[in-house]
Amino acid sequence: MIGFAQVYGTPFIDAATTPITPPGVPASPMTGFAQQAEKEKAGMSGTVMSGFRPDAVPVYRELVKEFAVCDRWFASNPASTQPNRLFVHSTTSHGLVSNDTKVLVAGLPQRTIFDALHDEGFVSFGIYFQYLPSTLFYRNLRQLKYAGSFHAFDLDFRRHCQEGKLPIYEVYEALRSRPQWEETLLVVTYDEHGGFYNHVPTPAGADVVPSPDGIVSAAPFFFGFDRLDVRVPALLVSPWIEPGIVLHRPSGPYPTLEFEHSSIPATVKKLFNLRSFLTKRDT
Repeated sequence: MIGFAQVYGTPFIDAATTPITPPGVPASPMTGFAQQAEKEKAGMSGTVMSGFRPDAVPVYRELVKEFAVCDRWFASNPASTQPNRLFVHSTTSHGLVSNDTKVLVAGLPQRTIFDALHDEGFVSFGIYFQYLPSTLFYRNLRQLKYAGSFHAFDLDFRRHCQEGKLPIYEVYEALRSRPQWEETLLVVTYDEHGGFYNHVPTPAGADVVPSPDGIVSAAPFFFGFDRLDVRVPALLVSPWIEPGIVLHRPSGPYPTLEFEHSSIPATVKKLFNLRSFLTKRDT
């Protein structure tokens, strides 16, 4: 797990396998980014230790000024792209810690927030995609009953916005009869940090980061999913948000709570008063 080498540095840079909770290392010192980058490719350390000036990313600059940015939104686990995306939809990767094609093609068995919405019977949803939607890595979402919920982004998203037909619209229109923009929250985030340096230690420990479902990853890592990964960008865009808001931690009810990808389905559950939780992460 490359992310582990980045946050802990020596002596884990050259380890073929790494216990996810190394003895005698109480906190992640965030010291291995340059080392790990140089191991991958000579000269890459300069890239991973760099950043962008605001004028180089004008869209992000304006969104941060006009809406909200989270400065403690962590990737859900120190792994690659798909294991983190899975937390966005189901608050667990079901033990997956890599982009294992065989596992993804076979399909993962866990329930998703979309299943929870469907089972309530009154909340519709839409999945808009530009390439193969990663939500098809869940076996449940391959069922015929969900076929009408998938939409090609380039063909349908703008048209649905113009026509007021985004799935959430019907629920809110019936309740409040307001324009759809006023009932929309756009969340912009990244699945994982891409190897770029970050100075904030990653939260760890079962008392801070609960294992979603008690599943431990396969050899050689045996990861218990009891820690988060490096922070990632997260922007919240809504007409209800005052300009220039910076969100740190969630407001409660527990002092150890952090924003991570499971925060998205947890928020959907709270907004629509869904009856069941997916895992301990959204609980």
